[in-house]
Amino acid sequence: MLIEDCEVQGQLGAITATLTRTEPEADWLKARDAGIVPTSVFSLYKRAGFLSYGSSPRFFSDPKHYLFGYFSMVLESVKGTLVDAAEAADSFALAQSEIHDVGKELRGESWADDANRRAKNHFRMLVLSLSASLDATSELTALLLTGQIPGLVVGKGAFNEIERWLKAPMPPMKTAIITPQRVVLENLYQHLHPIVEATGPEKDWLPVMKLFRDKAAHLGTVHFREIGFHDKNIRFHRFFPRRWPLLWEEHMSAAGSKEPHPTLESMVGQFMRQDNISYVRCLRAKVTTLTGVAFDVLDSAYENFKDFQPNQAAMLQLQKSAKVFDFEGFQGPV
Repeated sequence: MLIEDCEVQGQLGAITATLTRTEPEADWLKARDAGIVPTSVFSLYKRAGFLSYGSSPRFFSDPKHYLFGYFSMVLESVKGTLVDAAEAADSFALAQSEIHDVGKELRGESWADDANRRAKNHFRMLVLSLSASLDATSELTALLLTGQIPGLVVGKGAFNEIERWLKAPMPPMKTAIITPQRVVLENLYQHLHPIVEATGPEKDWLPVMKLFRDKAAHLGTVHFREIGFHDKNIRFHRFFPRRWPLLWEEHMSAAGSKEPHPTLESMVGQFMRQDNISYVRCLRAKVTTLTGVAFDVLDSAYENFKDFQPNQAAMLQLQKSAKVFDFEGFQGPV
């Protein structure tokens, strides 16, 4: 079907979403009540008039409704990616429980031949969704604090820029005047810094997640190598590596070879201390907490900034980030 073959003349024949809302949509309520969406995210959704057309504050007003429309789209992305991550985490745990191991054979339990493949695919969806929720959060930060964080640009949402900003001390003020934006910026830094720049066993939790995301996007799931150990009840638990690449081949040698054999301790040291299912659940909780803390600040900023002059700087950055391509469709039979 080509667009020219559709009925495109005259008035639109279908409306895909309600333009005016006086109450939250069902999927938002479900996500909030399940604890998937932090209360601060839902609070901003409510404060923004449930994203109804015409609810834009002065700060996000423009003749074409670009800013509030984009704000609404990105806020929906935060909710949607957190929902996807929750579903992926549950599906991952289920698939992991169905993977074959010797313990299941001894107990006469069943397993699924495709469980390992499904688990890896669910894990890929998890890290992609969690990363997307952080990028969407950074996009909303750029909309509200335009030009305040170096490198953070509207239309190019990248939590990497916020992460880079948090690695250095908060820069001193250049003037004696404390602006509302500066207050929000300092508040955001103080709330996010201890989570992103974690110490102790949680150190590098975010770089590890981003590594999994990048490799999942570029190399698929084959590189998600695991090691398994059983407990006293012969129930197996699997562990992800904390280095990349992890190559079994470096621990192998030909029969009769005089090469030194690696110890079990040296192999185990290359893996996380907690099993995969616990890691996935804790990772989702960590990102959800980070999102909720960020939105505590952003929700307050939205309320404080709503009557400010229209954010022309954000509008210019959004327009500059826009892209149009020549592609219309593939030629030949479908």
